[in-house]
Amino acid sequence: MAICPARPPVDSIDARILDAFNEDSRATVIALADETVLSRNTVAARLGKLEKRGVLHSFERRLGPGALGAR
Repeated sequence: MAICPARPPVDSIDARILDAFNEDSRATVIALADETVLSRNTVAARLGKLEKRGVLHSFERRLGPGALGAR
């Protein structure tokens, strides 16, 4: 049985960002900053750190098969 190393918990600022992100995962950094009452730079930096730590795994949008005319 492999033991997974514990990740440091998120602080209250990260939790605010993650709560807002969870409400709308397509929100821009500007929208997240407005929602959390934080600066844009703080939100962008925190999102980058959360991604590096593995808290956030990906930011992607997937097109449906018919989006580009495929049938």
